[in-house]
Formats: sequence, C-alpha cells, structure tokens
Amino acid sequence: MAKQRLTPDEYYQAIQEPHKSIALEARKLLRDTEPDVIEEIKFGVPFYSRQGMVCYMNINKSGVTVGFICGTQMSDTFGLFSGKNLKMVRHITLPSVDFIHENYDKITNYVIEALVINDSKAKK
Repeated sequence: MAKQRLTPDEYYQAIQEPHKSIALEARKLLRDTEPDVIEEIKFGVPFYSRQGMVCYMNINKSGVTVGFICGTQMSDTFGLFSGKNLKMVRHITLPSVDFIHENYDKITNYVIEALVINDSKAKK
C-alpha cells in the first residue's frame, strides 16, 4: 500500500500543541520573508525551496528546528546555530513562539542569507 502524502497544510494541522503554535509561527516567518518560496513535504517534513532547497522544519522534544541546507556556508551572525558537527546543515531550535518573536529579525536574517546563497549557486 502506498504511503499517503500530506500537503503542507495537512502536516501543520496534524502537529500537537505546544509544537503546533511554534511551527505555524515559524512557517509564517518563512513565508513572509520570501512569499514565493516553494513549500512541500519531503522526507516527511516541510521543506522550503527557491533555486534549490533552502531549509526544512522538524518537530522534536526541544521545540521546532529550522535546518538550513547550506548552513555551513552561512555566517552565524547572532550565535543561534546548533548542529555544528554536521557536514552541511546548521539549524536553529525554536523552543517557543516568544523566542521567535524576540528573535524575529535575527531569524529573518538567516533565512535571507540562505536565499542569497541559493541564488548565487543558481547563477553559476
């Protein structure tokens, strides 16, 4: 039997609180930062793409993680990255909606940097 694919809306609706509020706020930030970003479910989690994969969102015990595919190429200007032992990806753990609100501009900066890196790769 084939595994049924969820749409991004179905994925987010299925998340339980307190993670649901965090994930929805992170989703809003990502989509507000780049309205043309492509949102799709890959490997069971939401991925956001423009000129290639930019980031993904994952639910874990600590909250919601936003993983940046080109994270090792990014500057960690605000010291929010964790996962520094990974070969490519760096991620930011979002423990609460308040954390997102308090760091909104900083997180947006990371998203924009990842988009710029993807755009520069696409022009080559």
